[in-house]
Amino acid sequence: DVFDGVPVTCIDMAMPMVLIEARHLGKRGDETPAELDADKKFLRRLEALRLRAGAAMGLGDVKGMVIPKPVLVSPAKAGGTLQVRYFMPHSCHRSLAITGSIGLATACVSQGSIVAQMLGDTATARLQHVRIEHPGGGIDVVLSYTGENGETIRASVVRTARRLFSGFVYAPVSQRLAG
Repeated sequence: DVFDGVPVTCIDMAMPMVLIEARHLGKRGDETPAELDADKKFLRRLEALRLRAGAAMGLGDVKGMVIPKPVLVSPAKAGGTLQVRYFMPHSCHRSLAITGSIGLATACVSQGSIVAQMLGDTATARLQHVRIEHPGGGIDVVLSYTGENGETIRASVVRTARRLFSGFVYAPVSQRLAG
C-alpha cells in the first residue's frame, strides 16, 4: 500500500504491523529510541500512517488501540538481515517483541513486501535464518517451508535464559529456630 505518498506493508503474522522504510520518513533507521521519541513531528506522521493502516487492515478506527504496531525498517548495520525500530505504538520499544520478530521475518520472504524489496526479492525467496537488529541487540528467527510447493511458512524463535548473578544471603537465625 501507499499512504500519504509513503510505501508501506501491512502484515498480520502473530501481530498486526505496518512496516515502513525509515528513509521514507526522513530517518536513518539507527536512531536511538530516545531520539525517535523526542521527534514529535515524526511521531505525529507515524501515527497518521498507523491509523490509515488500521483502516486498510479492517481493524476500523484504531485510535484507542495498540495495533497495528508501526515498525521502521532499514538495512542491517551489524551483520544481520535488517534493522528495525518497533513502536508500542506511540513510543519506540527498547528491543523487539517476539510476535513482531515473527511478522518481520515473514515479511522478509513475502514477495512484494517493502522488506523483501529492500533486501532484494530474489535473494530472500527461501531465506531460512533472519537476524533482526534492534536497539537492545538482535533476535534470530528460523524459517521453514512446508506444503507441496513450500507455500506454508513456519517461523520459530528460540529463547534462552542466562544467569544474571548468583550469591549468598546471610540472615540471622532467630532464637526460636536455634532452640
